[in-house]
Amino acid sequence: MLDFDVGAFLEEPIRPASVATVTASGSPALATMWFIFEDERFWFHTPGERSPFVKVGRALRTVATMVETFDPNGRVMQVRATGPAEICALDGERVNRLYDRYLGPSGKWSNDWKMRRRPLVANSLSSAMFR
Repeated sequence: MLDFDVGAFLEEPIRPASVATVTASGSPALATMWFIFEDERFWFHTPGERSPFVKVGRALRTVATMVETFDPNGRVMQVRATGPAEICALDGERVNRLYDRYLGPSGKWSNDWKMRRRPLVANSLSSAMFR
């Protein structure tokens, strides 16, 4: 196995994370989510109560996160982490950095994305435990 710089890989722009969990009813939940990796944790913005990931975070249940690239003729790399999700107080600056990562500087966001950035629920979901 080749070593690679995990931090640099996770900072590459526009790469989303796959996030999975099992809901309280036992159903699987899987989503592709935008993230930033700071303070040794994955951070996601979850602007709604109906997301199964908000419910999982409130219950401190486990999520699995994978960030990967799969180019058979080039790089095939992935970072996987599992651990308890938790709901954290909304950090507006962190949320802006997350959206800036995928949309560019906030002054260039479309009105649709500006509205999505406004949290319906003041929380962020974070999780990290590398395997």
